[in-house]
Amino acid sequence: LIVLHGTLIAQTQSQGETLLRNGSNLFGETKYDDSIRIFREIILDSEQSGYHDEAYFWIAKSYIALRQYEDAEKNLEFFITEFPDSPYLPESLYQRGRLLFLRNEHEAAILALQEHIEGYPDSSFVANSYFWIGEALYARGQFESARDIFSVVVNQYPSSFKVEAARYRVSLIDLKEREEELLKLIQWSHEEYL
Repeated sequence: LIVLHGTLIAQTQSQGETLLRNGSNLFGETKYDDSIRIFREIILDSEQSGYHDEAYFWIAKSYIALRQYEDAEKNLEFFITEFPDSPYLPESLYQRGRLLFLRNEHEAAILALQEHIEGYPDSSFVANSYFWIGEALYARGQFESARDIFSVVVNQYPSSFKVEAARYRVSLIDLKEREEELLKLIQWSHEEYL
């Protein structure tokens, strides 16, 4: 009986790992609806409870990718509340900030991303958090502050894949400033001429 029970547990674990792998592969292939179906299968199976945290996390990411932000938020908040010890918590806090940005809730996004940075300074998503803070500031028209944040990405995280995008934003801000200076100069020159 003990051997049979051990075999059933091993089969359940193997099944859960297989479903997670299949779901994350589908996510990687941008088949988000299909991945959600696989992850829901895990959640609906009480024997797969050891994999529920990961399933909710991937469901939230899939909904973000599908731009179904309300469903993404529900699943992400459930994950954060119910699985505070999950190894996916640091990324989920980053995803929360990114989701808020995508919903044009820029102030809330900045606060959530700062929470991620302060709570998990060694997370592999810190550079991304800075980048999205910069984007939120840029969207709010706070260009000088945005430049400072984008510069953090460029200077402190040179291997981040967000470096080129941050450099681009810095160059846009610099061009905008030069344009404003030129317009002032033209206006001043025109006033002097009159």
